[in-house]
Amino acid sequence: MVKVTSHKKPSPHYFTFSPSHQQKHRHCGIIAIRWFLLALLLAILYAVYINLIAVVRDGVDRPILTSSTFAHLFTTAPKQSIPFISGTNSHNNDSDGQDTTINQRQDTTTTTHDNIIKIAHAISLIKCAKEASVTGFLDAAAVLRHSIHKTSWHTKHPDTRLPMSKYSYQMYAIVHAENCASQAPLLEALGYTALIRHNPVNLSDIINESYRKNVPNENCCGLDEFIKLHAYTLEDHPIVVHWDLDVALLQPLDELYDSMLYDKTSPEGQAARAKVQLSYPQQRLPDRIDAFYTKDITSSQPWELRQGIQGGFLIARPSQELFDKYVAMITQGNYLQGRGNGFGWAGMGHGGFQGAMAYQGATAYMYDVLVPGVGVPVNPCVYNQVVADVLWRGPVRMEHHLQCRQYPHEGYTFENNTLETGACQDCRITPVAETKSVHYTVR
Repeated sequence: MVKVTSHKKPSPHYFTFSPSHQQKHRHCGIIAIRWFLLALLLAILYAVYINLIAVVRDGVDRPILTSSTFAHLFTTAPKQSIPFISGTNSHNNDSDGQDTTINQRQDTTTTTHDNIIKIAHAISLIKCAKEASVTGFLDAAAVLRHSIHKTSWHTKHPDTRLPMSKYSYQMYAIVHAENCASQAPLLEALGYTALIRHNPVNLSDIINESYRKNVPNENCCGLDEFIKLHAYTLEDHPIVVHWDLDVALLQPLDELYDSMLYDKTSPEGQAARAKVQLSYPQQRLPDRIDAFYTKDITSSQPWELRQGIQGGFLIARPSQELFDKYVAMITQGNYLQGRGNGFGWAGMGHGGFQGAMAYQGATAYMYDVLVPGVGVPVNPCVYNQVVADVLWRGPVRMEHHLQCRQYPHEGYTFENNTLETGACQDCRITPVAETKSVHYTVR
């Protein structure tokens, strides 16, 4: 007997999915898309993170999203270090076991930019007793750092698309060890390398009894203000700029940096020196420049030869030797109480004005007397603009009424030491476009 097998026609659903299978497949597809979008979001966030780290650490402002953003996530390109003139960036002055650096960033931080010199920009955090004031100072520190970045090599000019400056930057915060050490991590978060430092000179070590007794009450901070001098120890940088916190940089300062770094006979040096805005017309630049600063016009009097340096702005060539000279000078404390000629530091006239016993008087005495001929006062209406009233208005010595507050320079007498003769400039009407840096006040 032959068994007949029935060959049934395939079911119409043989090559299709059941409705339940279709739903499961669609659900899996949705999950896959969600995972892809999540991965894309994480990649974008990672790219943003890399950019922020670069800005804080190196001052490198990378575009957040570019055609190579995602390639960067999976490849590691070799990077090179920014060369420096000298040194290995050792800023820990811890020979006495006291000074420390928190989370110190190396000047040789890897970056893709070659042959770019970094200028050291330093601030000092001296008094931190009032929490509200500290908060305001931290805001100011963020503004200052941003303004330096926007006028540096890392920002392109909106018209030429060329770098705003030929110089990069490194931010430092000199933090008073006894008064402000707890604020160091916050400054680190703002992109500063925090250098916790003690006073260069202990009060008990000062020899002159009168100076030892009076300096603690000088100006805002007394002896504590001298932590600013630690900026001179940043010798791994060719130039250091010490700023007050309440400052913003509006334009690059390349003409000042170039004047210090290039020989005066070189094309670069000559071009730079021609652009420097000096404090008075007949002023001549020395062969070698080790410092630029502005004089403190608001505390000056026309009949006084000596003026203090305005403490919010000092461009200097770092020098451990000069730092040691300051320490020796302060330790000796050869300061005569009083104002005018015959008083102040070594009786040379640097006395009686605001901050004379502290930073403003000590720096003026250093560059006027101890190391003369290497410091250059520049135009306070252009650099470190404080919108000063430069004219004497009394109430004493009214024979000098409406004369320039600064002592008559070469070619001028008291009688023609006026705005009309060009002996000084009214900073209150100086156009903003001509101003390089502004110095406001944080209270």
